[in-house]
Amino acid sequence: MSVMVFLDESRIVDQRQQQSIYTIAAVAIQESNFDDFNRKLWKLKQRFFKCQNITDYPLKGRLLLNQRAFESYRKVEFVS
Repeated sequence: MSVMVFLDESRIVDQRQQQSIYTIAAVAIQESNFDDFNRKLWKLKQRFFKCQNITDYPLKGRLLLNQRAFESYRKVEFVS
């Protein structure tokens, strides 16, 4: 069984508190399920973000998990 692992690391610098906030996220997908996963992700992004091309709206952790995103019902539903 082959597994594909995608890892994302982000860092945000909080100027007010003079500190950095780090986020690490990972997804492991069986290689045999990747095409199906990718198709479902494409449809999900089209539904929630109204984009025709998957590259129009890259999924960025810092954008999906910031305070403004949690105030958007669409993004809250997408993330959960």
